[in-house]
Amino acid sequence: MTGKQGSSATQEPCPPAPTAPRLLLIDAAPGPRRALAGHLAVHLGAPGARPAITESLSVEAALALAPGPDSDSGGGGGSAPAWDAALVSAGDTADGCAAVARLRAVAPTLPVLLMLPAGHAAAPWPEGVGCVDRPARLGTLVARLRALLADAETADAPPADTAPAESTGAFGLGPYLCDPGSRTLTDRGTGRTLALTEKEAAILAQLHAAGGPVGRDALLAGVWGYAAGLTTHTLETHIHRLRRKIEPDPRQPTLLRTDEGGYRLGG
Repeated sequence: MTGKQGSSATQEPCPPAPTAPRLLLIDAAPGPRRALAGHLAVHLGAPGARPAITESLSVEAALALAPGPDSDSGGGGGSAPAWDAALVSAGDTADGCAAVARLRAVAPTLPVLLMLPAGHAAAPWPEGVGCVDRPARLGTLVARLRALLADAETADAPPADTAPAESTGAFGLGPYLCDPGSRTLTDRGTGRTLALTEKEAAILAQLHAAGGPVGRDALLAGVWGYAAGLTTHTLETHIHRLRRKIEPDPRQPTLLRTDEGGYRLGG
């Protein structure tokens, strides 16, 4: 059985719930997989924001129907997947390593939580990859997944004790005043301020400077440079998280629009 779903009690502290994460759940056993998907749909997201869970029996099958960055369901035909994390049940450590390698080949920064048999061989897992013994309690899985999602969300955020950069180049974006220099979005009606990560601020600044659509490859190069191993999935993941932060309805974006094979600012 995949996990002990009968009780969600656990001694492990549980990070705050993400809003509505997109989770890939891989398990070759249909019954346990469906049961676990049902429990995670209830407990993983924030109240009123059920996560979108893609179920699959294997990594290859999942990638063949990967959802694109602007969709809410499968059928992407192999496009870069927009999952926020993956939960994979593997037969042993070798299978787990292979699953991580295959997922990271198309999604280099995807957080992955592996469920492995108790007593599995140790492995030097890369950053953003964790493992739990199977069967695992639901509370443990939820806590570990939330932690991985939170780590990914803040991976390139400035340290809390770092003073903001000097304000420069502020511009209007819908109800917000966007200041890339201080990495902030300020609601001009309420005065509420949202903190941006370095990459989020750079994305918005480049789109504003362009004054129109910017292709994914051009935006990736402008924000990250031509770093080896990066794909447009890296950009798409940041766009997805940025929309969740600033859009009234991330599924129907009005401030950060998809346009002509790339993105542009609206509002």
